[in-house]
Amino acid sequence: MILSLLLAGLTSLAPQAVADATRFPAAQAAPPPADPRGPTNEGLSTACDSFNRADSSDLGPDWVEREGDTFLAGGSARCMPGVALMTHARAGSPYADARVTARFKQQSGVLFYVAVVAGYAGPDDCVFAKVQDNDFDGAFDRVFFYRGDNNPWSTQYTFALAAPTTGGVMRLSFEDEGNTAVLEIEDEFTGAAAVFRCSGVRGFASALGTSVGLGLYGGASADDFELNEGCGSLLLVKSGTCPGLLTLRVSGHSGDVALLYGAAGAFVQADPGQPCLGVALQLDRPWLGGILRAGSPQAMLNGSGPVCGLTVQAVDLTTCTVSNSIVL
Repeated sequence: MILSLLLAGLTSLAPQAVADATRFPAAQAAPPPADPRGPTNEGLSTACDSFNRADSSDLGPDWVEREGDTFLAGGSARCMPGVALMTHARAGSPYADARVTARFKQQSGVLFYVAVVAGYAGPDDCVFAKVQDNDFDGAFDRVFFYRGDNNPWSTQYTFALAAPTTGGVMRLSFEDEGNTAVLEIEDEFTGAAAVFRCSGVRGFASALGTSVGLGLYGGASADDFELNEGCGSLLLVKSGTCPGLLTLRVSGHSGDVALLYGAAGAFVQADPGQPCLGVALQLDRPWLGGILRAGSPQAMLNGSGPVCGLTVQAVDLTTCTVSNSIVL
């Protein structure tokens, strides 16, 4: 009798799998799927969406809501209470060739996630990799790999971040001829990188489609969505809100980078006495805001009233590559 009680006590102390806090029914509470299947995409192999446009009750014509309800706020994608999943209406890729990138950020509250999605054929048939606040402390602390929205395909599907963060970049790609999903996480504030892998995708690959997209839950936002380097090699990202302290960061540059400001519009550099003759910008009469040296890929900006609402682009002065545009 005593031995059986001791064994029962030891059993209760055995390691337990980490539960996904969003999988409890009370946490989901999502509206029914808006368009779970239907048309997929137009077959473009790349995509880029900075979400830097006016606040709106939806994400615009390039996106299809598959679950829940999404909206634009502050230049990023967000969701109403419950889970949300949306796919790009124009671009897609066979899942094994897809490289899906997005920025994730905590906006409010606790218990939230951002997911990147590849191979979408329906809500139960896609590769869904997410980073989540799983312990209710307001920081992303755990990664999950799922087939469909929150359904594990492997017993080794969740991993802890060594250093929880409130924002960063996530990239989903595939190795081993599509059998292994790879999620890279880069901390926005420290630059620290981590890589997580989950194998066994080939076991359900025949059920996958070609659409790609994003998943959201709670008070998190997604930004700077990209499929297969669709934003080009020079990427400009913004942290912070205007008015207030802003950080502008560039990546993918070969040398010094010019930061150009102006109202949204169109401009072609036609002065032969200036660098990068013929470069086209999405700016109206741009002015030079500063030069980022090759070894200093970010700038701090004290955003005040006159600056807020301006559009910024970066130009690599070595290759004349032009970045995406962002709105301050």
